[in-house]
Amino acid sequence: MNEEQAFIVRHEDNERRKEALPVDILGREELIAQVLDLLNTLSEVRSSCTFALNGKWGAGKTYIIKKLEQQLQDYEGTGKFVTFHYNCWQYNYYEEPLVAIVAAMQDSLDEQRHLLSPEMRGRMGQALEISLGVMKKLAYSIVRNKTGIDVKEVSDTVKEEADEWQKKQEEQQQYDKYYAFKKTIDEARKQMSEISSQATVVIVVDELDRCLPNYAIKILERLHHLFAGLDNTIVILTLDGGQLERTVKCIFGEETDSSEYLRKFIDFEIPIDIGSVNSGFFEKYHEYVSLFDPNLLEPWPEISDYVSALFSKMDMRTQEHLIKKIETIHRLVFKDKKKDYSYLCFELLMVVFSHMAPRSNRIPIFFQKHTHDEFILAFAEEALPNKFVAYAKEHWKYQITILREMGATSVYFPDAMDIPRLLICYSEDVYGNGKMCEQSPGLPKWDRSCVQEFREVLRLLKIIR
Repeated sequence: MNEEQAFIVRHEDNERRKEALPVDILGREELIAQVLDLLNTLSEVRSSCTFALNGKWGAGKTYIIKKLEQQLQDYEGTGKFVTFHYNCWQYNYYEEPLVAIVAAMQDSLDEQRHLLSPEMRGRMGQALEISLGVMKKLAYSIVRNKTGIDVKEVSDTVKEEADEWQKKQEEQQQYDKYYAFKKTIDEARKQMSEISSQATVVIVVDELDRCLPNYAIKILERLHHLFAGLDNTIVILTLDGGQLERTVKCIFGEETDSSEYLRKFIDFEIPIDIGSVNSGFFEKYHEYVSLFDPNLLEPWPEISDYVSALFSKMDMRTQEHLIKKIETIHRLVFKDKKKDYSYLCFELLMVVFSHMAPRSNRIPIFFQKHTHDEFILAFAEEALPNKFVAYAKEHWKYQITILREMGATSVYFPDAMDIPRLLICYSEDVYGNGKMCEQSPGLPKWDRSCVQEFREVLRLLKIIR
């Protein structure tokens, strides 16, 4: 393969990886660019560093590192960086994390075979092969020292001889165990140093907080043993700091200063919040959005602001779960009938409201009597995101009409019905008593046939948890 062919293969690999990633609806580009700048700075000074991307479960940490790895691959053709991905959860069947770490690095190298020059790939492959060999010997040594029996020798030795051998080994067991461990680490670090002499090594460690407590701590210790102080080597951890601190206390006791303990392994951290939904929402959830026809109503320019505010307290995984849930319910209730975007917006409101206040009997959005003749827009504020309530109060300021007939008071909109007005009507009629926007001659009309369908959506939301 000549250089031009190799470039084409690398480009095609990168494009395939880009297509495999979901749409970024939380606007993570700036954060990823900042982390990339940091990595370039650390590379220039050939630093040894371990830092963490710290965010709660569902904050999208895995997406961030995958996107970051994708961008780092643009450098790999130049030989500046080589990136290894270690998914702790995926490799947790290895009892000894050292073996898992090197095995994951070897797998990463195989996946990047088109991104590295043959010479670099060969040298790194040899170093990893040597490291994996000594790690396997260590794992075998640990098994032997735990049992006190060398399983290979037992197959060739009568039981009496094995028992005698075991007795002799007991005195040397602890010494042998730690000596073998130190020699293995020294040899592995030597090979890792060989790799980092050729390019900046970036080891991405994902899903640490999914591992059992003892194993998670052992991983941190092994990473420190293997990479701490190695020039031109950067370890990036994705974790939930609060959960990891609880893990430390679970193992070492409630009185342990968990922050101080973790500082031995992590130089600094970059906090990851839950992000803010942007216009990419409609691209990411295109299958659900495709169930609605945007041409059935006048376009609503603020729809992206509405969605962003509505999901402002929602982490990515919870959001994905809720969209899948409401999509399933929509297909059950409405079948293949195309609906307008007011249905889309109200279903999103319903699923968020149901998630945040599953037992609430309140109405999400309603008009509340303020003075004798004045009604103001109100919300079930304890069951909706603060950002959404603030957004609606600022932007949904409608002139309304009060009608009193036969002792009953009803509220009407004198203007044409747009999506926000419809959402208020749906909310009053589906969750309330249906007196909000009754039809009256000369006033704007809306199709109330949807109310029973929305009530069926609400019923299924309460059933499906």
